[in-house]
Amino acid sequence: MPDREFNRHLDDLYAACDDDAAFHALPSVIARACDARSAIVLPAAGAGAAPAMASYFDPAAFQRYLDQFASIDPWRPAFAALHARGQGGAQALDALVPPEEFQRSTMYNELFRPIGDDTGRAMGILAPPPAHGSVIAAHRAARDKPFEPRDTQRLDAIAPHVARVLRLRGLLMAERAAGLHLKDLAEASGRAILALDTTLKVLALTDAARDLLEQRDGLALAGGHLVCDSPPLARSLKAGVHAVTSRQGEARTAFACPRPSGSGPLHLALHPAASGPARHALLLIDDPAVRRPEGRRVQDLRQIFRLSPGETDLALNLLCDQSLEQIAQARRVTKETVRSQLRALFHKTDTTRQSTLVRLLSRFA
Repeated sequence: MPDREFNRHLDDLYAACDDDAAFHALPSVIARACDARSAIVLPAAGAGAAPAMASYFDPAAFQRYLDQFASIDPWRPAFAALHARGQGGAQALDALVPPEEFQRSTMYNELFRPIGDDTGRAMGILAPPPAHGSVIAAHRAARDKPFEPRDTQRLDAIAPHVARVLRLRGLLMAERAAGLHLKDLAEASGRAILALDTTLKVLALTDAARDLLEQRDGLALAGGHLVCDSPPLARSLKAGVHAVTSRQGEARTAFACPRPSGSGPLHLALHPAASGPARHALLLIDDPAVRRPEGRRVQDLRQIFRLSPGETDLALNLLCDQSLEQIAQARRVTKETVRSQLRALFHKTDTTRQSTLVRLLSRFA
């Protein structure tokens, strides 16, 4: 295959990583790259979130294939037999399932023939890691020329790239699902929450945050960035985001934002966006004049800091000015057990002293 042509097919393949339309066209790209009429991709369990795909069935017919005929597909045992003999790589299947034999099969006569599909030749390959176990197959009509070595070589060349696309697509879909879940949690909290990078560019925000910024009372959104009426506050926020995302330095992460309207200052707090190294930070904005229901306050504490029920209970007791000795006695546990949970609270809130922890928690509870 000429390099230019192969590279063009690769461009089309890798576009499928994050483009839904290109992903659904993946079998057609494979077919063109192998000089075939059609192609099919059957991802193995655990190979990623990618679904089975085909370039020549309508959705209803392909679902019938998956539900009723995949288990009796005459090409699949022939393909498995070749690999069982140690014949790896792409294989043409005409020698084991000639077109005339395939057209006597149940699958051909009950699925292909009624929809006018005269497919009769196939070649296939087991995808290499990271999508090992996935099957990639290409087809031609029975009247077309048989697949030749140069055709199987094309499938051999493109299969590793298909495997990578399946893996990348699976990872991306998992990340999207996690992102949607986190966004749902944030929206459900009813809190004003923004994701910021070190330039204060707003990467995401909840509806409550958008409503607050539209008031332009101390904070606003301009050009996709968070802007502050107070330049010193803007500088402190940038330093705080850098400290949170790099996990280096001792910059402040809690702030008061004065409001020109004369209302009491907003309470701002920065938090890491994830447990590991992050590229952005979460900014939580609270108006102390707005009192949340008690149940919501407890739920917020747990969600914001990812606390266990025991850690949440400890946080609430600390907010009520109870000592560790009093908390341990009320729970009928040792003081060391309470200290262990306190260390967990320090870690999850990025604090090191009990007084700092209580001041931070008080802003959210």
